[in-house]
Amino acid sequence: MSNRVIEIKPIALQNEKLAHQEIPEEAKLQEKQQQMDKKLKEAEQHRVQVNEEVTRLKQQAEKDIEEAKTRWAEERVKLVEEAKTEGYQAGFDQGLKESKQQFEAKLNQANAIIDEANQSYHRTVESSEETIIELAVRSAERILNYELDQREGAFVEVVKRAIKEVHDQPEITVTVHPDHYELVSAQREELHRITHSKADLSIYVRDDVDANGCLIESPFGLINAGVDQQLNELRQRLFEVVNEEATHE
Repeated sequence: MSNRVIEIKPIALQNEKLAHQEIPEEAKLQEKQQQMDKKLKEAEQHRVQVNEEVTRLKQQAEKDIEEAKTRWAEERVKLVEEAKTEGYQAGFDQGLKESKQQFEAKLNQANAIIDEANQSYHRTVESSEETIIELAVRSAERILNYELDQREGAFVEVVKRAIKEVHDQPEITVTVHPDHYELVSAQREELHRITHSKADLSIYVRDDVDANGCLIESPFGLINAGVDQQLNELRQRLFEVVNEEATHE
């Protein structure tokens, strides 16, 4: 048997060499991992700080907002009260002014109504007075005419009263309507005695004299003693009295 040396390859040694070669690579990876972990940790810390700052800012903002709301609410109450006070005063002044204007308007209206009422009263009174006077005169006229027509001596009384007004005159002329001529002529002597028989008494007749008319002429002047004339004088005198009373009022 020959002595033959069998060469064995250094397998194990080679693996060991490879192992020694792999160690630096693993160290690098670990180092990189550590660096990454550190950065992640720093990033997490930064994130936490950012969140905390955001929370703080949010809380501060909410606090500022609440404070601003409180201040605004207080300011609003103050402004409302001031507005109420100013508005009340302004409203009071405006209301006082309007009330005064309304009062003056009502007062003017009342005065106008009073003036109109007074004018209406005077117009009514004047109209009523005129109506009353006319009614009174017409009533007197009807009474007198009726009396003169029914009683013959009534007309003679009218003539007598007229002659008495001028009884001291030297000449007296009596003129009557034909309806009363005979009646008056029949009373000539009685009429003459009224003048104490001193006047020259004449009796004439004219158809243009009113039926109950009587004209008395003398140096003193002309007297219309007829019923119509007396009624006209009565009417005029009544109106004068009414006007005098209205003037005094």
